[in-house]
Amino acid sequence: MNTDQEEDANTVVEVRLVKVTPKAQEEKLHRAISLRKAKLAKLTSTVNQVRHLMESEDDSSLEEAKQLMEDFDRLFGEFYELNTNVKELFQQTYEDDKDKDQESWFEPKANSFKTFAETAHAWIQETILRTSEVVIYSQEVQPSDSISNASCSQRSATSSRHSSRASAASSTRMKAEIERATLLIKASSLKQKQALEEKEAKLKREKEELEMQTALAENEAKIKILSDYEERDSKSSVHDGMNAYAESRRVKSLPVTSQLSSQHHTPPKQVQHSNTLPSVPRTSVANKPSPSADGLQNVFEVLTKQQKLATLPPQNIPVFKGDPLEYRLFIRAFEHGVEDKTDNDKDRLYYMEQYTSGQPRELIRSCLHMDPTRGYKEAKRLLEEHFGNAYKISVAYINKALDWPTIKSDDGEALHAFGLYLTGCRNAMNDVELWRSAEHVMEQCKKMKKSLHKEKIDFLRAKGLCFSCLKQGHMSNSCKEKMSCQVCSQLHPTVLHIKAKTKEVEPEVESSGTGEKTSESVVNGFVGMKTPAHGTEDTEHILSIVPVQVKAKQGQKITQTHAFLDPGSTACFCTEELMQELSLTGRNTNILLKTMGEEKVVSSHIVSGLEVSSLDNNDFFELPDMYSHSNIPASVENVPSPEYVSKWPYLQQVSIPKIDAKIGLLIGTNAPKAIEPWQVIASEKAVRTQ
Repeated sequence: MNTDQEEDANTVVEVRLVKVTPKAQEEKLHRAISLRKAKLAKLTSTVNQVRHLMESEDDSSLEEAKQLMEDFDRLFGEFYELNTNVKELFQQTYEDDKDKDQESWFEPKANSFKTFAETAHAWIQETILRTSEVVIYSQEVQPSDSISNASCSQRSATSSRHSSRASAASSTRMKAEIERATLLIKASSLKQKQALEEKEAKLKREKEELEMQTALAENEAKIKILSDYEERDSKSSVHDGMNAYAESRRVKSLPVTSQLSSQHHTPPKQVQHSNTLPSVPRTSVANKPSPSADGLQNVFEVLTKQQKLATLPPQNIPVFKGDPLEYRLFIRAFEHGVEDKTDNDKDRLYYMEQYTSGQPRELIRSCLHMDPTRGYKEAKRLLEEHFGNAYKISVAYINKALDWPTIKSDDGEALHAFGLYLTGCRNAMNDVELWRSAEHVMEQCKKMKKSLHKEKIDFLRAKGLCFSCLKQGHMSNSCKEKMSCQVCSQLHPTVLHIKAKTKEVEPEVESSGTGEKTSESVVNGFVGMKTPAHGTEDTEHILSIVPVQVKAKQGQKITQTHAFLDPGSTACFCTEELMQELSLTGRNTNILLKTMGEEKVVSSHIVSGLEVSSLDNNDFFELPDMYSHSNIPASVENVPSPEYVSKWPYLQQVSIPKIDAKIGLLIGTNAPKAIEPWQVIASEKAVRTQ
């Protein structure tokens, strides 16, 4: 029992050790690179010392050079081991930078060291041979050969000639030994080269034999299929002949009256010829393919198709790094290259982890601890949710288009590139539309809402959906779950509501300020507030408009204006006049502006960095991105004046300064900090905001 617990504990520790954070992996990589650079410095120092000894041409430094080369070989091996560690860490963190590091940094230095090692070892061997030659020569010259020790001139001359001949022979022998050593080295290299060439030739022969065997196997398969087909065809022909014979026997056994009648109208030769007529249908029977022949033909077609597929070039699956623009390309390549070729979800999951990097890889690795089938489905779902969402893909395309570099008028190549990108955007959006059949509530279908009423009816009829509950399986006249319209409260789905024609709104009727909200449009509701008459006939239309001061985030100029706090608007607006006064600029855009029963596309600018505060302090805070418009749908008559506020006793503590300025801002619900209530006064509910 204790042993099992220890094994479980060890297993847990191993799992935790595998989970290294990206930051820790990066630090580990930097340490390994530093160690490799330090080893490179030692190698370079050793190389410089050996080169200095080689240039000095001092044979006495041979032993020192040999010792330095031993150190060099050891350091070079350690340098290789450190580089292997760096490669593994690059594989785990920055896989794309691995090839760049090896090709541009490591390989040039390694090749340089290899060349130096060959040169240094050759110099050492040459120095050893030269030193041996000198030693042999010194041994050949004896003290007795000296002229001072000669007893006579003849003996001295004879000894001198002998010594000269010995020295010449020794020198010749040393040269021969040097040449022999060189030839031995070349012979060894030649043997290695010949062995490699033999291996290459063997592999080439095996490849050619495999191709020939494959061609022969294909030919034999075709011949076998055709032979089987011919054999079955011949058997079918024999069978048809037997049928013809049986048919002729049946004709002969007909009643005599029929034979006599035929003989009465037909000459005997023609009667005899008529006995062969049953052979005519044999041709039609033989031409009709039998089920077995169809099966063989299908097998032949499958073999041919597989052979063609085998000749296709290998499929390259791109590594997905988290770019939404590359998600569809990756997922389709993965499904075609991996998912369609294996039913094992475990293999699919590991291949998916292999072909991802960065955040996508972290998501995939989190699913490796799950059951393979459930983990693979969850991995695909997470990738679809975080990177394949249609909205995110659309936003990515839009952002890339908006951030496109400025194209000069004479830069045709840049304009062509931008045109190709827009074509890709259009194709991508068509691809996104293909996913509109995914499961979602019909009442919330954006494409359904934008369609014409006739198109909605045709779509529901084509899909067999009920007109009352938008479900399948029954008709609207027998529907028991009829939906109620949220607009007119009648018994039909809201998405099928037919909007009435827009009518003029009477002045005394309050506008509701409500409207359908979509993520692709801006809703602006003009909210009128009618004050109680209190026995008088005068009515005033006062809106939530307050005096404020505004400035650009990067500017110093402060100007005063009125801000319309509109809870019926989903966006903030500023006038173009205010933009010019504060020297603000913005990106051009088009917005779908929805007001009371009206929808229209207007040209606008996206303005960023506008700050606002009240008049009594300089506590500015930044508003969200705003849209520019020619004017704000309110006038100075709608601004609450001090005289108007003084009419109400419970509003005596409310102080609204009067300024001479137009209405330059409209603040909607996307700026909650600006319209957040700080104080609410009872009775008629005066609201104070920031």
